[in-house]
Amino acid sequence: MYKGYSWVRKSGPRTSNGGTIFFSASGIYYERIFSGPIKADWFGAKGDGATDDSQAIQKALKVANESAKTLFIPAGTYKITSSISVQLKDTTDSPGTSRKLSIEGDNVSNTILLYNAAADTTVLEITGRGNDLFTLKNLQIRRVAGSDRATGLRLNKMSQVQISNIQIMGFQTGFKIRGVNSGLFDFISLSWNQKGLDARSDGASFSLPNLLRFQSCTFNSNSVLAAGIYTGVTNTFSSCDFTNNGSPGAGTSPSTSNAIEIVHSPANGAVPVTISDSYFEGNYGTDIYIQADPYLSDWAGVATIRGCTFNKVNATRFATNHIKCVNNSGKQFRLLMSGNGTFYANGYVPDATRPFIVLNVTGNSSYYVEDSNVYQTAVEAPKYNYDRDYIDNQKTKLFATARISDTGVVSAAYNIASVTRMSTGVYQINFKRPTNGFVYPSITGLTTGVVGLISNENDNYSTLILRNSAGTNVDAPFVVVFYGN
Repeated sequence: MYKGYSWVRKSGPRTSNGGTIFFSASGIYYERIFSGPIKADWFGAKGDGATDDSQAIQKALKVANESAKTLFIPAGTYKITSSISVQLKDTTDSPGTSRKLSIEGDNVSNTILLYNAAADTTVLEITGRGNDLFTLKNLQIRRVAGSDRATGLRLNKMSQVQISNIQIMGFQTGFKIRGVNSGLFDFISLSWNQKGLDARSDGASFSLPNLLRFQSCTFNSNSVLAAGIYTGVTNTFSSCDFTNNGSPGAGTSPSTSNAIEIVHSPANGAVPVTISDSYFEGNYGTDIYIQADPYLSDWAGVATIRGCTFNKVNATRFATNHIKCVNNSGKQFRLLMSGNGTFYANGYVPDATRPFIVLNVTGNSSYYVEDSNVYQTAVEAPKYNYDRDYIDNQKTKLFATARISDTGVVSAAYNIASVTRMSTGVYQINFKRPTNGFVYPSITGLTTGVVGLISNENDNYSTLILRNSAGTNVDAPFVVVFYGN
């Protein structure tokens, strides 16, 4: 027994690795007998917050990779001053397929890789070969000093990846993904970085960022960008929290930073992103920014946003727009929105210059939009371009209509119970069923020189006023149509 483990005596040419194989001065080799994971402390990692553990963990990672085992990093604070990296090794029986390396800590609060150096480096970098089945979980990567241009975690050229229960904070970029497809990322916290997530091509030909699913992740207080995915497809954010990302611009004006930033080219597929059941609050700039770039295809792609909450609950820290799309493709981009909602409180004042959705285009680009969102106030409801885009929303769904005489007699009515002439030119239109939200009135059939105004709305009725060119109330026949829920 030695250091609590049994060792078997070996002979022949072998090399000491400092953790599982040792040799004596007489040339006799000893190999550790164990089952389960390889442990970083076998290779001299102290985890005391003072000793530089970079090389010890690097040695342990190399051995775990070569033997296709799990590297376990026990509870402790491991001072890191240089990059820890590995390229996953091929299996001998299936060339081109990597071995099943995994890295595990004790817990996200207990195992901490603490970067403390001036080098512009990456603390932990893993490069794959495809079909990697790589897993990383239960640890924290944090920068407390040194270079503010360092990266916490980087994955290159990988497929079939799972990253779970990881916290990364304090870096220029918390998490870089380069040429990775088919990955599950759950319970990841990217906080207090300049950029939380940056996913894009590896610059070669392996893969664009495809089939990446971020689930139950937290993106908090990243000063430039919470999450960006560039030229990828079929990527998903589900049940994620985006709070207090971005930085203010000049004075009190919000900046142009974004919480989520998606840049899409249909060269790689039609569906850049699906964002569902997620929470947005206190982000400067735009909560969700989507850009469609040109490509030779019939349409520019489709993005789905559903079941998300967009809050403005601070009088000075809020998003200028919740969703902003820029279509440069020259084609039609499809934006499908279902069941998203807003909540404004704590002194926030809605402003028509900050609409919920902004749809910008260049050239002959256009949009197809499905909108079944719930807007707390009509002030910041979208101002769609119905001439340029096809919009399927409340304004295109008939809620109620009627032809009404100057005395308030109703004919050809739908969902209107009655009309009461309150006074000269004032008509109260009573609905059969409540609106449960906003309705958008359209008044037609008026006598020349007469205009119609809506003076009061609630769920059960709407009050309409008719006035002549002199501003005097007048009785006149009219047709009213309400679009809405």
